[in-house]
Amino acid sequence: MDRNEKGFSTFMRESIAYYLKLIKLFFVSLKKMWYLPVIGLVLVAYIWLFAFKSSDGGFEGRAIYPYNYLDKQFYSILFDELEQDVNAKDYKTVSKKLKIESNVAEEILSLNAENSNGTSLSQNPDIEGPIFLSVVFRTKTSSDKVAQSILAYLNNHDYVKEKVSDFLDNTTQKIDFLDKELEMLNSLKKNPSAMELSENSAGNNIAELFELSNTKFKEKEDLEKMLKKKKAVELFSGFSLKKVNSKSSFKKRTIYSIVVLGFMSFLSFLIFWYKNPASFEE
Repeated sequence: MDRNEKGFSTFMRESIAYYLKLIKLFFVSLKKMWYLPVIGLVLVAYIWLFAFKSSDGGFEGRAIYPYNYLDKQFYSILFDELEQDVNAKDYKTVSKKLKIESNVAEEILSLNAENSNGTSLSQNPDIEGPIFLSVVFRTKTSSDKVAQSILAYLNNHDYVKEKVSDFLDNTTQKIDFLDKELEMLNSLKKNPSAMELSENSAGNNIAELFELSNTKFKEKEDLEKMLKKKKAVELFSGFSLKKVNSKSSFKKRTIYSIVVLGFMSFLSFLIFWYKNPASFEE
């Protein structure tokens, strides 16, 4: 081994020995200055239990809104406008649209309307089935109120009320027309001879007459069931909330915890070094 190699080997051994000594003294400093790492652990506990509470994921739930009138395309527009307001944190507009207090509107962290298969309502409004609304709330306190407010927001829109009123009026007129047709068909069933002499009913037989009467009666029943649904949208199921965690909140807490523990440990090391300089010269 030449002189250079021997010198490098000696330098590496001394460096390793020095760093091992520093590591040993570091753990000794933690033991001697134990109260500083304990303070660090208390601060870490505070970070995880109380700090960044506002950036927590909150509570997520899905509400189901079956609709009776109009098509999904229009409802997708209403939900899309509401979603944009929530994403923009424009809680003043959200409060006005849903007719709720500002503090209740601020409970809504995110909002997304979906189809039953999980696709976006705004992108796939033609899929049949009820509307699923996924919302993340800051707390659990206002979810029921928000669910009812969104229901009112959909039903009380001027366009929706106008179209529902027109639909109900047209349905009532259809029922009145079917009543007249059924009255005429019942009259013909009681007097088959009149049917046979009628030019419009030539070629029909009594069996077809009863079949037509039953079809008209079923159509009337279906329309009468629709009339009972006065609202365009209903609330089938409210929000069933579950806790969700924010990735950004977890990342922040982890970083701050590492920084706090590292700082308190390094502070212990410096104070111990200052009080016991001879330990580092041995």
